[in-house]
Amino acid sequence: MKIELKNLKHAEFASQETNCFTASVYIDGTLALTADNDGRGGDTCLWEKNRGSGALAKLESYAATIPPRKTPFKDPKHPTGFFHYQMTASGLVDELVTQNLMSRDMRKALKRTTVFALEWTTGTRVREMVKLPWNDENKSIARAYLNKHYPDGYIVLNDLPEEEAFLIWKESEEAA
Repeated sequence: MKIELKNLKHAEFASQETNCFTASVYIDGTLALTADNDGRGGDTCLWEKNRGSGALAKLESYAATIPPRKTPFKDPKHPTGFFHYQMTASGLVDELVTQNLMSRDMRKALKRTTVFALEWTTGTRVREMVKLPWNDENKSIARAYLNKHYPDGYIVLNDLPEEEAFLIWKESEEAA
């Protein structure tokens, strides 16, 4: 099942406990639901575009097949020692909103700066930025700076395909 958001409108100023947004939810290329959250900590509301279509039940069934998500919060009762939760339809939409916002931030940063990642010995990648646009004119300057300050190696996200750069961006965002 392919689930995607379109027409995402995010209100940063109104986002308090959760993201304040409205969006259209497409399932397998068809507009199925609208989603909204007022940003004050409550669940995301999902509304079927065609009442009685079963789209919400279909999304809930799909969400139930996703393995439980691990959180960074300690839970001595769980075998892994961390709290886990089962995915829901609204939780799935919330994750897509977060990914869309991170992707938007990444694309802005890649246009304006040189974005690079360092891999620590722990395996954690840390994202950094140099306020120098990544273009033909500045590439050699940026590489000279990076080679001087990070001789052990780095990955320039501007050089990677967007999907690959996003995985590193997301990993470093979650590690922060």
